[in-house]
Amino acid sequence: GRANLIFNLKNRGVLSSVRVVAAALTDGARAALGLSPAYIAICQPNDKGKMSFMKLPPGEYASYLSKHPPMQDPPKAYLGGWQNRAPARAGLPIVGITKARPILRMKEVTAPVL
Repeated sequence: GRANLIFNLKNRGVLSSVRVVAAALTDGARAALGLSPAYIAICQPNDKGKMSFMKLPPGEYASYLSKHPPMQDPPKAYLGGWQNRAPARAGLPIVGITKARPILRMKEVTAPVL
């Protein structure tokens, strides 16, 4: 919500925050039109200019990625199929545009749930 937006503006900078919000709004419009998602990185080191949900110091970034061991083949793939990306529309609740309420969609889940 609002507190998170203020935190991000202070810690990420205005331009970086605006880029994430713009990507989230664009992808939200894509969702409304039934188009495939546009993805952005979940995390990136602070020293890179790439857009991501989380900006981490280089040491924390390495630690974060160490939780997802890479597979031998293909390169840049992680065990379990984890990818360092998420649909940009996931940023909509972060800026207070929508409220994330996944529990309301549980009836649509067809896989076994514990």
